[in-house]
Amino acid sequence: MITLSAPKAYTELSPKEKKEICNGCGAKGGIPVPNTFYGLDISEACNIHDYRYFVGTTWDAKVFADMEFGENLDTIIDEKTWFNWLKKLRKIRAREYVLAVKLWGDEAYRAGKNLAPRDF
Repeated sequence: MITLSAPKAYTELSPKEKKEICNGCGAKGGIPVPNTFYGLDISEACNIHDYRYFVGTTWDAKVFADMEFGENLDTIIDEKTWFNWLKKLRKIRAREYVLAVKLWGDEAYRAGKNLAPRDF
């Protein structure tokens, strides 16, 4: 069994609460994003990331959520991939997902919050 980094409150969510907060990869109502990397299910890492975005209240919390997302993707890939060439492909895809949430996740993070846009 793989142990991913997640807050205790996430692990204590009921299935109903989890379904209301989490939707796998991609923002709710946004462009569909696959929950797999070359056949490897990464939806739990995406769900933890969704939860972090749901409860986060500062831009530092978003930065942490995005960093943890990358670490969780690496954990899944390392634990579930036996072929080196496939691991490399999955790691490249993981970096793409992390870069996407860093660059384009602000709107999803701010949803339902009174949080000013970041000024880069």
